[in-house]
Amino acid sequence: SYLIHHRTRGKVSSYLIHHRTRGKVSSYLIHHRTRGKVSSYLIHHRTRGKVSSYFIHHRTRGKVSSYLIHHRTRGKVSSYLIHHRTRGKVSSYLIHHRTRGKVSSYLIHHRTRGKVSSYLIHHRTRGKVSSYLIHHRTRGKVSSYLIHHRTRGKVSSYLIHH
Repeated sequence: SYLIHHRTRGKVSSYLIHHRTRGKVSSYLIHHRTRGKVSSYLIHHRTRGKVSSYFIHHRTRGKVSSYLIHHRTRGKVSSYLIHHRTRGKVSSYLIHHRTRGKVSSYLIHHRTRGKVSSYLIHHRTRGKVSSYLIHHRTRGKVSSYLIHHRTRGKVSSYLIHH
């Protein structure tokens, strides 16, 4: 069940949401503002006494959407810069992730053909580059993953039924 309070002050919309499921209560406080082409969201999330905060800037330029996300939980701050683009049937994501001074980059290409979804992922951290090619198919209640992983010139393949 959900209980939602909504208020608008000037250009800022605020939402207070209480969500209960299986006896667990979560609450969200969301502030939303749009300035020109940039939308900003400040989100406070509380569940089981744990509080997380998210600050999100979203902008679209042409066919590219960009998201800058700052996430704080238990005093730890992580930042994400995400660029998203779709060309034909292929969606591409470029993600820069920073936490504790460590920066990782991900380049993800996603395509769906029929019942098969394919992901090509390039991951860079501390100068080390790894590549993953993942094919995912679901038949009934069974999901299959075919994973090819390359790092330092070594290739490994995995077939997982779940």
